[in-house]
Amino acid sequence: EKLVRKHMDAMLTQMGYSFAALISHNLNKDNLALMETDLSLIQQQKHYFYYLSDNPIRIDTEKKRLYYFQLSDKNNHLLLHSRGADQLDFKQAKPGLENFHTFDQKWRVFKLTDQQNGLTFIVAEPYNVRDQLLKDIALNNLYLMLFVIPLATLFIWLILGRGFSRLAEITNEVSNRAPSYLEPVDLEGVPQEITPLINAINKLFIRLHEAFQREKRFTADAAHELRTPLAALKTQAQVALKTQNAEERQLVLENLVHSVDRMVHVVQQLLTLSRLVPEAVSIYEMVKVNLSKLAPEIIAQLVPMAIDKNIEIGLEAPEEAIYIQGNLTGISILIRNLVDNALRYTPPNGQVTVELKQTENAIVLTVTDTGPGIAEELRARVFERFFRIIGATASGSGLGLAIVKQIADLHQAKISLHTPETHNGLKIVVSF
Repeated sequence: EKLVRKHMDAMLTQMGYSFAALISHNLNKDNLALMETDLSLIQQQKHYFYYLSDNPIRIDTEKKRLYYFQLSDKNNHLLLHSRGADQLDFKQAKPGLENFHTFDQKWRVFKLTDQQNGLTFIVAEPYNVRDQLLKDIALNNLYLMLFVIPLATLFIWLILGRGFSRLAEITNEVSNRAPSYLEPVDLEGVPQEITPLINAINKLFIRLHEAFQREKRFTADAAHELRTPLAALKTQAQVALKTQNAEERQLVLENLVHSVDRMVHVVQQLLTLSRLVPEAVSIYEMVKVNLSKLAPEIIAQLVPMAIDKNIEIGLEAPEEAIYIQGNLTGISILIRNLVDNALRYTPPNGQVTVELKQTENAIVLTVTDTGPGIAEELRARVFERFFRIIGATASGSGLGLAIVKQIADLHQAKISLHTPETHNGLKIVVSF
């Protein structure tokens, strides 16, 4: 109520200042006569008015928002007034806002004095109009509280109830799932507001499903690849225990060590396959890798293997450093596996060449050997796990190129197999 009355006082004050500014600007007998004429015509039409420009603005009495005004000279003679305002005696009103009683009625009066022109401006509003407006506001608020708010509350309750019921169904469905059931949650009937949350949960289920599948593959691969070597180890150990001849025992023990080395190599390759997948490698593990420095270091580690087979191994690279953004461990394994494969399958007195170059659209790593090569119809299959070409005599687990392909995919690189232009063998090209 106080806020509404304060707002009414502000409007009454604004009306008084506007009235005073308009009259003071047009203060002459002709203008006053014209205003009296306009006022007479408006009074016949049962409208009240106030001036904002050269033309009067009419206020309909049915709106019950009535202002009475008076313009008096320094001798308290009325110069201009609204209809009925000549019967109101506001001479004793004080300047500014105040409550005033006249004709047994309470008024809210704003009085403004123009000392320069000797004019007094009064704008008044009946209190019963104010009270009626307050009653209307209170009644509207009551209607709002009794009808609109309960209906809105019911409407919101129905909407939220429907949304929360579907959310409760989803919660119950997820909480009662079997640990191995990782299918996405059905989005049918899900409120739009929680759809992003369900999408995020579905993506999590997909990642978990892929992780479980990797674990299953790892277990199956390990069981498949280690079963035979373990059986061979046991047999060789039993033979070593029963052998009396020292030379035979030495040979069996050497074979035993060779089998253990092969098993260690297989386990390392399997672990590498398990770790280097897009879901397991964080974006923060991608760093600036200097290929011009990394490639010679890895080749140097494999030089003893090349010397054992009298294989010439070399690196062709530009003088300026070549960099890529990638996983350092993954890139190292990729180069090592490619060069290691080339050395394994290249016969003695052969040649292995590693080349680095930067083209307009890519950074290219090429490994070329003088081995037996790979038939075109088998080139797509050599990237499968444990795939080995029939008749191959080189030792290996069949995982080297599978790991290379996985690392290339991780870096969105393209890998292709070709026959060298100048000789037999294999040329593997990786384009970053």
